[in-house]
Amino acid sequence: MIEARAYPAITPAENRSPIRSVGIGLAVGLSVVVVAALCFAGKAQPLRGAIPIAALLVALALYFIKPVLYIQYSLWVWFLAPLARRIVDWQFGYADPNLVLLAPFLVSGIAGLTLVLPGRRKTPVYPQYSCSAARLFCTDLLSV
Repeated sequence: MIEARAYPAITPAENRSPIRSVGIGLAVGLSVVVVAALCFAGKAQPLRGAIPIAALLVALALYFIKPVLYIQYSLWVWFLAPLARRIVDWQFGYADPNLVLLAPFLVSGIAGLTLVLPGRRKTPVYPQYSCSAARLFCTDLLSV
């Protein structure tokens, strides 16, 4: 008979710190309160600036506390930012330089912190690869 060895019971580490959850809850709560207050007060221009800042605040909290939720949040922001812009435009009137559409770019830009912050990436980043990728990108832009 073939003897099969079982691995010892693997228990996932509990990562449910109440302090971490409070950080995410505080960021989300503060963002919702500020955006709702500006919306109900009828302040259109500050609201157009507060929405990307609120999205950025929530994204930073998620990026540092629960990175998997940050990725999901980033996708949702890309999906819902045009809707938020249309709702703001419908409620307060159309404005051409609308900052609401900056929210997905700001939220996605946080992922670049992985290249800068130590300990956030698993493999080293080699500068020659980054330079060659930038060179290819710029060459493609100039050739158009």
